[in-house]
Amino acid sequence: MSQEKLTGIREDFPLLKKGWIYLDNTAKAQTPRKVLDAMHRYYTEIGANVHRGLHTLSLEASKLYDEAHSKVEKFIGARKGEVAFTLNTTHAINIVASSIDWKRGDEIVTTVMEHHSNFLPWLRLRKFGVKVRVVDISDQGFINVDQLRNSLTERTKLVSVAHVSNVLGVINPLEEIREIIDESDASPYFLVDAAQSVGHVEFSVRDFSPDFLAFSGYKGLMGPTGIGGLYYRRDVWEEIEPALLGGGTPRSVDSEGYELMDPPASIEAGTPNIAGAIGLSAAVEYVSEIGIRRIEKKERELTSEILDGFERLKEGGVKVEYYGPGLDHLESRIGVISFNLGGKDPHDVARAMSSFKICLRSGHHCAMPLAMRLGITRGSVRASLHVYNTMEEIETFLTSLKEVYDLV
Repeated sequence: MSQEKLTGIREDFPLLKKGWIYLDNTAKAQTPRKVLDAMHRYYTEIGANVHRGLHTLSLEASKLYDEAHSKVEKFIGARKGEVAFTLNTTHAINIVASSIDWKRGDEIVTTVMEHHSNFLPWLRLRKFGVKVRVVDISDQGFINVDQLRNSLTERTKLVSVAHVSNVLGVINPLEEIREIIDESDASPYFLVDAAQSVGHVEFSVRDFSPDFLAFSGYKGLMGPTGIGGLYYRRDVWEEIEPALLGGGTPRSVDSEGYELMDPPASIEAGTPNIAGAIGLSAAVEYVSEIGIRRIEKKERELTSEILDGFERLKEGGVKVEYYGPGLDHLESRIGVISFNLGGKDPHDVARAMSSFKICLRSGHHCAMPLAMRLGITRGSVRASLHVYNTMEEIETFLTSLKEVYDLV
């Protein structure tokens, strides 16, 4: 995609023409027309179920659905048959948590920065005698790698870590964590929560060899809601029986038992979100046309401007505090910036900013343990970026923050 196209990219997003400054991309990105058109075509020209019939419309739906798997697999560097579609990242992680054969005494290692979706499924396993070890972070948000290494024992069955924090924006060192896992005695599974990295950070699953990787389609990839994915190493999944069974999962069934299909069919029980998968396929094409490196570069420039702008606000008497890596570690973060204005309630700040047509998120961002670790029990305000955001919007954001600081 040319630089001219990158400059004019906002034309692809209907809502951006209505004057909103959309800085809530960590929760959900805006959706380009290419995705909307692909889904509209499915509903108006096809509308059939997949893998259920031999008529022309069902075959066409199945073809597009299978192509969606192939495009997503290629996008993240997976092999054929290593991605199953899910509802979202939460759904994908819960599938793994419910499918592994846990034993009393097994241990899980995770971190204090995790989204609740990568925390609660593991905590729930405590009632079955599974122990959860939680690794701390530095004040700037970096994982305490030494503590992680020392947390692994011969009973460790899973290490589960976010690729990117949805609060701090910090990019975690997955290759180093993979090495630590490989050096351990237990050879535990390695799960990566990639909800905030897919579509924002260039990577291949071959870079750090996770056993599982969960992601959403509607955040960095700018696809529709209700669709996400679970990457699994084929050799690992052969050790596991999926927790969800039903339509589409068995190869054969009789009154005595069943034989499952190969994945992803064995994981995708019931009628899937067909339109969502087709939309996700178009979203992957769209992001690929732009180029992840261009997205990274653009977001890093905008992030730098925000962090630098915060310093200017401080010099002007505005008490603003942000969390996560600073300008000296810009390469270690993406465009997710959580902050607070003095002692002002984060919800009041977000509501006031909305009056300027600026969309921010406020609260604990589904990461209460992290908020407690940072000492921000009321949470924070979060600005999160994508490729269609502009320097002009950042200037307006910073100017509006100054006005809100004086008003709230």
